[in-house]
Amino acid sequence: MTDTKTIAVYGLGNVRTGCAPVLASLRHRIFGVDLNSSSTDGCNAERSPTIEAGPEDIDWHGVERGRLVATTLGSDTIAAADIPKICVGIL
Repeated sequence: MTDTKTIAVYGLGNVRTGCAPVLASLRHRIFGVDLNSSSTDGCNAERSPTIEAGPEDIDWHGVERGRLVATTLGSDTIAAADIPKICVGIL
């Protein structure tokens, strides 16, 4: 059995939107953080906020099981996270 960690994923763009649900499916507690409320609303509604091909393959069960929560309040999640994962665009 793996150690369950609380992970804060900052930035819910193309790559991170897939990363957060995968980590949640591995039984970690995930806080997805983005300044864009449409990104966080999409994650909380179990749908990808991106328009990439293939988001229908993402396992969103972590949301319904309470292991994935998306928010715009990054300052609240940093103290609760065992691992902060900062993933923001650089271009």
